[in-house]
Amino acid sequence: MRKNNNTSLPVSFKNRNLLGYKKSHLRFGDLGLKFDKNYTIEKLHLVVLKKKFKFFLKKKKKISTKTWFFISENFPIYRKGKNARMGKGKGIYQRMAFRVKKNQIFMEFRNLNYMFLKKLSNNFYLTSNLRNTICAKNNKYLLQLSKTPVSFYKLYYRF
Repeated sequence: MRKNNNTSLPVSFKNRNLLGYKKSHLRFGDLGLKFDKNYTIEKLHLVVLKKKFKFFLKKKKKISTKTWFFISENFPIYRKGKNARMGKGKGIYQRMAFRVKKNQIFMEFRNLNYMFLKKLSNNFYLTSNLRNTICAKNNKYLLQLSKTPVSFYKLYYRF
């Protein structure tokens, strides 16, 4: 890599741009799930996530939560025949997939417990092998202890 004369940042000779969001923020909810890497996701991964979410919510019937999905199908997948060689074109359209960037928030939740979302995130990672993290809005009623927010009432109740 060579250095640009105007700035001290390294510049690739192919002039590639870094992919991903530098800073992600929640739009509607209090908690959200975001990806740690760039992925191309199939529809099956989201179906598994929705089924797990419904399964977890059946246990907690009294919770009234709102959920927002921020993913749309934006990447077509084409496939050539088995005996096709190079130079025969792209192939036949097969299906659409989801291409997501690093730090993109793909789900937001309102009125959902942090530990409940932690279980859901871990289960989603184990079933589909997509690394994700939980991001939360800064709330003045939450205390940051050992990387998990705990409300003041729960903290008082614990001791």
